[in-house]
Amino acid sequence: MPDVPSPSTNPVGAVAAAVLAATAGVVATAVWGRALLRDGAELFVSAPPFAGSWEWRWPLGMWAVVVLAVSIVVLWPEVVRAARWGALLVGSLAVSLAWTAALASSAGGGVADPLLTRFEYLPYARRVGSPSQLLSHWVERLPDAPTHVQGHPPGTVLAFLGLDRLGVGDTAAGWIVLVLGASAAPAALIAMGHLAGRDTARRAAVFVGLAPAVVWAGTSVDGAVMGVVAWATAAVAIAVTAEERAVAVGSGLASGLLVGSVATATYGAPALVVPWAVLLVWALWRRRPVPVVAAAAGVLVPLLLLAAAGFDWVGGFEATRAAYRAGVASVRPSGYFAVANLAVLAVAAGPATVAGIVGLRDRRVWMLVGGAVIGALLADLSGLSKGEVERIWLPLVPFLVVGTAGLRGDVPRRAWLGAQLAVAVVLQAWLRSPW
Repeated sequence: MPDVPSPSTNPVGAVAAAVLAATAGVVATAVWGRALLRDGAELFVSAPPFAGSWEWRWPLGMWAVVVLAVSIVVLWPEVVRAARWGALLVGSLAVSLAWTAALASSAGGGVADPLLTRFEYLPYARRVGSPSQLLSHWVERLPDAPTHVQGHPPGTVLAFLGLDRLGVGDTAAGWIVLVLGASAAPAALIAMGHLAGRDTARRAAVFVGLAPAVVWAGTSVDGAVMGVVAWATAAVAIAVTAEERAVAVGSGLASGLLVGSVATATYGAPALVVPWAVLLVWALWRRRPVPVVAAAAGVLVPLLLLAAAGFDWVGGFEATRAAYRAGVASVRPSGYFAVANLAVLAVAAGPATVAGIVGLRDRRVWMLVGGAVIGALLADLSGLSKGEVERIWLPLVPFLVVGTAGLRGDVPRRAWLGAQLAVAVVLQAWLRSPW
């Protein structure tokens, strides 16, 4: 049986201290960033520690966002308490999708608008003639590619190319990205359910999929990557806890295929899938090598397919790293962003996550939470994440938010949910994001 924390393990004083410390850290980082800007430092962000600029906007769509937020706070905790497990999973997807879509469209634009700028994958994918030529000459084409394409392997371009060739339009593509991102909620709950039990997962279900990070998940392809990583982690959780060999092999293989697909979409995959890797290490510690072997085999398949088509992953990574270090990263102060990145992640996860982690005692949930923390630290220390982590680190957020299982009490949980949604509303109204 997993450890179940008692109310006494989540004292009010410790929770208040943690949330106040996190808030103070975010404010201090913002003040530090403003001071650096005044001194002429080249941060290339106007709203440190966040990318974007501060500009208060309250279009009519924000009133719909507020109405939805109040409805979620009033109704969703009761649904979570009473719903059957299957209905809860579907509900978590629906609520996360509704909240993400409401925020993304609050200014009046379409859900596909963020995918259609000159910096994005979809317009570039539509200009691709031959996929094989694209892959075999990927590195040579990088200087002429849009910003986001330059910083990633070709997997996302190929995905959008496939959608385009299938006749999928802009709006449909936008909804596919939103649904993938929102699906991280049930995926995270499935992972929790297999590791720590459904009762523990239900305690986090109020919050999973509703973190402030949805502000960015609804406007960037990284939200879709978040969904894929979450399903990979859910699949490996099934694999490492399965009693039947066929389930362990099948789920392990599926998880590996998903992680391999993530590696074709982002060079940051090794840091973003640490919760997945932690579960494989746990399986080895328990002397269960079958899911590990299956997962490792699955990872290789997408990478080998791209290699056979002419794409050099290592060469692409080296070219991207060289371009990154020659660009704005060469002048962005490392010390500041090492701290600012973590402040942004704390905001993206939300105050309820900080409060929940303080009282979290379930060791199996800690495998997910600890994996996400380790992934963030690895990415931070790599020197390849100087800013913009509110988008780049999205795949880590669901496995931080599962730490809300450490919260106790129905009324406080509803209040914490309100705080999560309020942070998202303020960010949506005040922060003008580049995505």
